[in-house]
Amino acid sequence: MASFRYRAVDESGAVVKGFLAAESPAEARQQLRRMRLFPERVERAPVGAAGPGLALPGTGARTARQVALFTRQCAVLLKSGVPVVEALEVLAQQAESRRLAETLFEVREAVNAGRPLAEALSEHPRFFDRAYTAMVASGEKSGMLDVVFARLAEFLQRRRVMLARLSTALIYPAILVMMAVGLLIFLSAFVVPMMQPLLAQHEGALPLTTHALFAVSDFVRTYIWLAVPLALGAFIALAALQRLDAGRRLLDAVVLSIPLFGRLVRKGLVARFCTSFATLLRTGVPALDALETLADLTPNALLAREIATIHRHVMEGEDISAPMRESRLFPPMVSYMVAVGERSGDLAEVLEHVSESYDTEVEIAARRILTVLEPALVLVMAGVVGFIAMSLMTTILELSNI
Repeated sequence: MASFRYRAVDESGAVVKGFLAAESPAEARQQLRRMRLFPERVERAPVGAAGPGLALPGTGARTARQVALFTRQCAVLLKSGVPVVEALEVLAQQAESRRLAETLFEVREAVNAGRPLAEALSEHPRFFDRAYTAMVASGEKSGMLDVVFARLAEFLQRRRVMLARLSTALIYPAILVMMAVGLLIFLSAFVVPMMQPLLAQHEGALPLTTHALFAVSDFVRTYIWLAVPLALGAFIALAALQRLDAGRRLLDAVVLSIPLFGRLVRKGLVARFCTSFATLLRTGVPALDALETLADLTPNALLAREIATIHRHVMEGEDISAPMRESRLFPPMVSYMVAVGERSGDLAEVLEHVSESYDTEVEIAARRILTVLEPALVLVMAGVVGFIAMSLMTTILELSNI
């Protein structure tokens, strides 16, 4: 299906311009007539052309922000009584991403042809995953599509906030570590060699720290060319491991075992699971289907296996809380609260409370980690620079007295 750019006139005589997806120019003109527009010009859009309302050319990657924005705007339009097809048309014309705009046009055409919205969305997993389409399907069956989109928008916003907290807690220290390593390499490869010929003339008088500094400098200059191949090899090896089930489980286990960060990631995963599970239940998705969907979509392989185990036990007639109590990833408080929710008959509300609690814990833990690591890493960097400076200055002062 190609993208066509059109110029048409509506019933009031106003000029309308935009893009739409169609198999041929004739089909594009038929679509315009069904929209009560009189086409003046229909032409194939050039490859890479800015899509409807596109402000940033070339932004075709899926982002959580784009999907969350579309979902919230769609909820507002549907709540205002705008038909689904018309809402998709409006949102496609103002989408920031060209690919998202083309996707929405294709979804609109599918819905206009009589297909369910959830089915049309499911054909575009780049933007709409199984959990998303399952919630939309539930909303279509219950006739509460506007409510479902509102809950979806809230869910996506909370998930974005959670991911932002985890990213801040994990990425910022990694940047500081990279800066420290880069500074050490720069000093060892460029600064120390400038001083080494002068100081090496008095090798017998050099202290042990200076000898150690020169040894490190020689090692860095000799083997620095290996840094890029080793980094590339490590990246390829990690990518290959990610494709294997056993490799994914190994990497995820390593992440969860990292001091401080492992507990933070675990809490974030539990919070995301509770939020997703609660949202699926709120939108009318059965618990078994929700567990199956979450097992497929959970990013951590270990947690996905635990959820699949819970799903299997529930299919055999057990409560959700029973296998959850035996899991090593779910804290005891979560299984206890799930049991309370099952007894009260309002599991979704209990899961939302648990999710809010863990969201708060993740935020507090992330701030605490940043508060501790930032000065610690700065001190390490200062210590490295201080060691190099003191090693050189001590030697210079000793040689000046000879």
